[in-house]
Amino acid sequence: MSRQRSQAMNQITLEEDLNVPDSKADVTGIIQHRAKVRVEESKIMENQILVSGNLEVWMLCLAEGEQHPVYRLQAKLPFSEKAEPGRGKAGR
Repeated sequence: MSRQRSQAMNQITLEEDLNVPDSKADVTGIIQHRAKVRVEESKIMENQILVSGNLEVWMLCLAEGEQHPVYRLQAKLPFSEKAEPGRGKAGR
């Protein structure tokens, strides 16, 4: 039987410029956006934990002066982050 001994949270900031494809009109605004974290790998190392994966982002965009003024953009932002146990925000 496996038991969870503790839980912690850590927050990181991802910054990335997303390019609009040439086949799409320039974006004048974002109507709606959603994102989901996909953890691909987690490793327990001496005194730290390495977590890597992707942040998947979907945006509903308002186009500049087009016949079809709304379109969707999608992107994956990779991340890799090290965390030290006891330095995050404790849970439960």
